[in-house]
Amino acid sequence: MSRVKVKRKREKASLKTKIGRNAWLFGILFIVVAIGVLSVSGNYFGSLSPGPTSSSTVNPNQVPNFHLTDVDGNTFDTDDFHGKVVVYELMYVGCPACEAEMDALHSIAERYGDKIVILTIDVQQSQTSQQLAAYRNDHNATLDNWIFAMDTDGVANYFAVSATPTLAFVTKDGLLSTRHVGYMTEDELAIQIEALL
Repeated sequence: MSRVKVKRKREKASLKTKIGRNAWLFGILFIVVAIGVLSVSGNYFGSLSPGPTSSSTVNPNQVPNFHLTDVDGNTFDTDDFHGKVVVYELMYVGCPACEAEMDALHSIAERYGDKIVILTIDVQQSQTSQQLAAYRNDHNATLDNWIFAMDTDGVANYFAVSATPTLAFVTKDGLLSTRHVGYMTEDELAIQIEALL
């Protein structure tokens, strides 16, 4: 084989190696950029919810009074909780992220006691209060400061629920502080609550 042919073969092999290496590097770069974009736009990797996860501080405004009935048949008004931080957990029975969040909410309810109220509101219209009561009992979530109720008064509409869980943090004065879509850890919940105590 002539020197020219050998040289051309080496150049072709070198070019294939460079193209292969560049394609591999481009693939890695694409994955890194995609992860970065998803991380900035929402915590998709820590969330089990079907929708995006986001936290946003909203303009503080008065949360309306909701008239609801808990799973034990007791009626209540959310205005009754003025003077306490209220955590709305808007969920449905069968939501994987809601299920995963139950231990964190239980710990928060125990830690803060009568300083807070957790309102777990089932926003799935096809479900019943009996299903929600069974869910509460299965998770041993029978603490005095944790109330489970069906959404019969437009709570999901007010908090613009697009995915579950949606959590809303309300000040002692009844003002909406923060709304979060997606799973939250115990530490993340505590940070939001501590800011309002």
